[in-house]
Amino acid sequence: MMYEDPGWRGVLGRVGGAIFRPGKASHSGEGLNGVSTLRAMFLGFVLPLPMYLYVVFAIVEGEGEPLQTWAVSAIVLAGVLAIVGARWAATRPLATSSEQELASSFRRNFLIGIAFAEGPMLLGLVLALVERSRRPFLVGLAFTLVGLWIVAPTRGQIERRQRDVTAAGSPLSLGEALSRSYPRSEP
Repeated sequence: MMYEDPGWRGVLGRVGGAIFRPGKASHSGEGLNGVSTLRAMFLGFVLPLPMYLYVVFAIVEGEGEPLQTWAVSAIVLAGVLAIVGARWAATRPLATSSEQELASSFRRNFLIGIAFAEGPMLLGLVLALVERSRRPFLVGLAFTLVGLWIVAPTRGQIERRQRDVTAAGSPLSLGEALSRSYPRSEP
């Protein structure tokens, strides 16, 4: 069976509908599959970023004093670690013992990558408040955006990971595994 990527349009339409027309948004789940659900989760991490930016610009006035060396070092170190961590998560081996394990391991790696990617922005937020300067947040946000780009569940990312699955000798299709599975909600 050939995997056909559902694209981002349906996910963006649903998310946009939920934001701009909350009473009119479809809750049927029709047309959604595991790939779309994963992309909706990704957007759940990306869409709040402008709100953080708004808050920082509303709370932190001006640029304050020049940043101290420790603050610059901390945010750059966090940013480099985040990019390395996101890349590591995006290339971690996938479990190929079953279709369900394959999809679960991809989702797990995706969420680990998100956790790494979000770190610099959050540290930048703290440093912006401590140092009374917007710059640490903006630098942290830049690193976060790079990290999120690395782990985004795009068609290209799924195809790259499929090549890894095939190279490992597995006949499983990552796209099909993700399409057929939804993240489980555990109590």
